[in-house]
Amino acid sequence: TEDGIYTVSLTVSDGTISDTEIKVDYINVLPIEFSIENMTGGLFKVSAVIKNSGETEVTDLSWNIKLSGGFILLGGDTSGENVSIPPGEQETISSSIILGLGQTTVTFTAEIPEGSSDVRQRGAFVLLFFIKLKPGGGL
Repeated sequence: TEDGIYTVSLTVSDGTISDTEIKVDYINVLPIEFSIENMTGGLFKVSAVIKNSGETEVTDLSWNIKLSGGFILLGGDTSGENVSIPPGEQETISSSIILGLGQTTVTFTAEIPEGSSDVRQRGAFVLLFFIKLKPGGGL
């Protein structure tokens, strides 16, 4: 359901007589707002924070961290699902152990079944088990 204010109509009937009740602007569906922030590298893994900046709990969130390019032996693709984040809270996501060599692009993705999503990319360099993300979101 898209966010917005909705009018509800209820009709009750016994087959002969019916009655309708209309409630104007009765249901308010709030937008679901989340974002990927604070992407970091380091020893063996990369991580990011998914922040719920809305007034509604984020539920059934799925996330993915994918490294593209370079020579990645381990940890090139990590996923999680069924994450719930209350309003104003955040959840840290981390890759599995990464081993590799060379320039790569790290893509952080978060999405919910209702269609909202956020995707962030950062250029990075992998030196065996150390992953350095480029500052400022550069590729």
